[in-house]
Amino acid sequence: MSADKYLKPKGKLGFVITQSIFKTEGGGEGFRRLQLGDGEHLRVLQVDDFSRVQCFEGATNRTAVLILQKGAATEYPVPYNFWKKTQRGNIPTEADHDEAMERLTFYQWVARPLDLKKRTSPWITGRRKALAHVECIVGPSTYKGRKGSCTYLNGVYWVEEVSRRKDGLVVINNLHDGGKIDVENVSMAIEPDFLFPLLRGADIKRWKSSPVYQVLIPHDPEDPAKGFPVTEMQAKAPKTYSYLKRFEEILRGRSGFKLYFDTDRAPFYSVYNVGSYTFADHKVCWREVANELIVAVSSPIGEKVPVPDHTLVTVECASADEAHYLCALLNSSPSNFIVRGYVALHPSPHILKYIRIGKFDPKENLHRSLAANSKALHEATAAANTDALAALEAENLKLAAEYWGLEKSEVADIKASLEELS
Repeated sequence: MSADKYLKPKGKLGFVITQSIFKTEGGGEGFRRLQLGDGEHLRVLQVDDFSRVQCFEGATNRTAVLILQKGAATEYPVPYNFWKKTQRGNIPTEADHDEAMERLTFYQWVARPLDLKKRTSPWITGRRKALAHVECIVGPSTYKGRKGSCTYLNGVYWVEEVSRRKDGLVVINNLHDGGKIDVENVSMAIEPDFLFPLLRGADIKRWKSSPVYQVLIPHDPEDPAKGFPVTEMQAKAPKTYSYLKRFEEILRGRSGFKLYFDTDRAPFYSVYNVGSYTFADHKVCWREVANELIVAVSSPIGEKVPVPDHTLVTVECASADEAHYLCALLNSSPSNFIVRGYVALHPSPHILKYIRIGKFDPKENLHRSLAANSKALHEATAAANTDALAALEAENLKLAAEYWGLEKSEVADIKASLEELS
């Protein structure tokens, strides 16, 4: 490492580095030891985060500048300046210091590990007061998130319902160009048994879950690990089998099918990441590709449960009240502050390692109030009632602050940090 080779004791080094090294779960842990092997420590003096500024022409990397000192341990929190552009457009590469500064502003934040007991954990950044008692919020959740189902060939499994026939069959048209691989466009009637409302990332808004298409999940909800047995499929749903059979060759060639299934035994139409949780009546879902938490509750539509795809993270819940309780806390400003404070882009299932949410208890008044408020927020969102939404959002923040024991000044700095991130 350069600090070991070039620095004398108490020497200082400044260098350009990717901002994700401070934020990435797992990937940056070795660097965040801030120690030369088992020997000398390195003290971070300051970080300047330019991830919102395109510093290098033609590159979209997340730039940061780190200044450290050899021979002393890092003391947290460390100064962390968050830079933003004050106007649209790139800063010309030939701009001098004064010209660049006219287009830039920065916020004097601080940074610290999310888990102070594990100093290599990802850093969280924000205003000093916002981080003062972040331990109230940070900690493992009792809930577990999972990625949604992955077909590895959406053009076969994602379909649009054209009509329903009097004999009970459903006329479908496959979204043949809806994935990375285009497939044959087929319109035919199949049995409704294995059709479910499809939940994609685009179908999840804050406080709203609204499936547009259907997805074919040819699995038995009672034994969901692999596809419905071929002989039983031929007997129970022959037209669905006939539809899938048209794509057998390309379905057998899917990378996920070859990687995760016994190709000699599993039905060729098996879908990855399907379990009992897939068919749970009540689920909390959020977008996995986003720079903030966008969360909604998914409940049955008629007799069918929506099935999330792989661009969503889902949590199985035992009841609608439990799902709304969890959704209220995840959609709150404190949760978003934790996630946006340490996640660069993907709020994956691991975020539940760092948001302290206990098991829903229907005997707890606060738990019931959170659930009721989330239900009201879903209703107001569906009705596009902006006045009601504003009041209910304020109530949600009040309830979340009470849940985590946050003071008004801490809530104010959390809100300000989120506004500065926007």
